[in-house]
Amino acid sequence: MTKYAEILEKYTDSILIQGIRKQDSTILQYIYRKYYPSVERYILKNQGNNQDARDVFQEAIIITYRKSLNPDFQLESSLKTYIISISKYLWLKDLRNKKTEDEALVTYAITEVPQDINEAFIKKHQRYKIYQENYKLLSKECQKVLNLYFKEIPITEIAKRLNYKSTNFVKKKKYECKERLIQLIKKDSRYKEDE
Repeated sequence: MTKYAEILEKYTDSILIQGIRKQDSTILQYIYRKYYPSVERYILKNQGNNQDARDVFQEAIIITYRKSLNPDFQLESSLKTYIISISKYLWLKDLRNKKTEDEALVTYAITEVPQDINEAFIKKHQRYKIYQENYKLLSKECQKVLNLYFKEIPITEIAKRLNYKSTNFVKKKKYECKERLIQLIKKDSRYKEDE
């Protein structure tokens, strides 16, 4: 075992959570190496393929990242159990959505999901993901305008930063960009207005 590998073996869950918060590539690689194979095996045994496993695991890491940003975030199990449980829950939810559910699997998912991960959180996470992906489809100019607006930068400051001649132009541009984003989201096949 190399010295580098020995150091990696000494990571505690606390250090791993800090690494996830900082999006530290070394920590994330470690987590993939250590935890991904369990998720992959589970998904392959339950009607999935390698791409499904990668997608689900990536979502579980993103959810863990978002949860870890909350200052009150505390693990009630090991980080490995937490991430694998989220992955299983997401996969079983996907199976239910595909109408290929297995009753025993669904029951397992409901009993094994971490307490801070529930249907409402997953729905909110999925909406956020839809928003992010559609936001990236906007022009760079719209992204800049909305980004500054969402950061609550005053309209006069936005006009200065983007070299716009008037605050009225900023307001008009912000409105157009928001409307474009809303249209993109509503056209997204994953978006459901009734939710």
